[in-house]
Amino acid sequence: MKKTLGTAVASLALIASGATLGSVSLVTPAFAASTSHTMMAHKWHGTIGMVHAMMGGHGSFTLEVGSKSYTVDYTTMTKFAMGSSKDIKAGGMIGVTGTLSKNIISATSLSI
Repeated sequence: MKKTLGTAVASLALIASGATLGSVSLVTPAFAASTSHTMMAHKWHGTIGMVHAMMGGHGSFTLEVGSKSYTVDYTTMTKFAMGSSKDIKAGGMIGVTGTLSKNIISATSLSI
């Protein structure tokens, strides 16, 4: 949605100003930077709300950070800095490093 909106705004700006092709490169990187920033890894600290059943090598749980709630997806490739997948229990404190897409965090590292 942001990428489509950014493209539309950039197109309207070019039409309104009668800009040349050279200014397109000045407008586009700003939108590319904002979308790549959302894909950077961040760290969240919170409480485990509800643990979902582990299906094969894929598991998930609900992470509550203040008043917000996220779903955290992890796999057997996820690094555990402290603890293990057996330590993921409702009510426990956890630190999650990963990327956020909508309301789902794809975990790269967990610390229990």
